[in-house]
Amino acid sequence: KSELQNVAKKTKIEDCDEKTEVVVPTFDEEKQRLAKKELSELIGEEPASEAIKMLSFWENSTEKGGDYAKNITLPLIDDKVKRKAIHMLMRSDLLSCCALADTVDKKVRIWHKKFEKDMPTYGSFDSGNKKYNKPKNKKKVPWPKDRPNYLSFVLYKENM
Repeated sequence: KSELQNVAKKTKIEDCDEKTEVVVPTFDEEKQRLAKKELSELIGEEPASEAIKMLSFWENSTEKGGDYAKNITLPLIDDKVKRKAIHMLMRSDLLSCCALADTVDKKVRIWHKKFEKDMPTYGSFDSGNKKYNKPKNKKKVPWPKDRPNYLSFVLYKENM
């Protein structure tokens, strides 16, 4: 087994008189150590430990409110490849259980998944199901809000 598989917590769930074993990803100390190591290689020791500390706080907290910040903004990163690597790390099995990231002015913000709906970019990307995300009629232009719901006009035709 890989290190990531050993870190997952196994939980039994009863469903319709049938017991099923489901792997529920957790953010335990081993995962935190691995994530901090990989993040430190990208952004440095101090911001990485601050981000992991924030994620572990919200992972262990039962409520959404509190004194701790909802996100951590990393220092300015000019290198696009490095920013992409941070985003890919957030999507990896290591951090995908608890972390999300977005970029504003070349600064990556790391959020806990509890606050996904609080993110300014929430809902602006499709969910992968392109069939349902496409507009039904691309040519249709919405009626202006400041106009009445109907329009009346007189058509005058002159034969030549």
